[in-house]
Amino acid sequence: MANRRSFLLTSTAALASACIPAGFAQPARQDAFTNASLGAYRQGLLTQSQFERRTGSLFMIFLDETEALYTRLRSVTPYEPSPPRPAGRVVSPRTAVLSSTRQVNAFTLLFDCDRPLPAQDSYIVDHATLGRFVMFLVPGASPAGDPICTAVFSTFAEA
Repeated sequence: MANRRSFLLTSTAALASACIPAGFAQPARQDAFTNASLGAYRQGLLTQSQFERRTGSLFMIFLDETEALYTRLRSVTPYEPSPPRPAGRVVSPRTAVLSSTRQVNAFTLLFDCDRPLPAQDSYIVDHATLGRFVMFLVPGASPAGDPICTAVFSTFAEA
């Protein structure tokens, strides 16, 4: 039995759904920096040892919503600290404090690409084991002229 209350509820819902913009119901555009894509950083999954175990494995780089670039991890190179500063060089107190209290863990990834990377930028990268995450990639070429790209990771060591 229809009553006035159910009629008002039904007509209000129909009117509200007719006024919502069409784009509202469509899935949102996938941004590079979402909680899901940055989760690997927060979980500590993107470490030097994790990448070393995946040397030779395939990574897929999303260039846009319809195109991907396939890369193979060629090498993982640990950060080499710079040589000590020469005597007499002035170091600001702020730099001295930071450098003495925080250690930086850093490493470089080198990828072989199936074709050149279009531009230096942040890209969503997908790996079968590591999952999906964001990586800043720099295009280049090997000495033989083959397309490569590099990424540098650096984090502060836990105290």
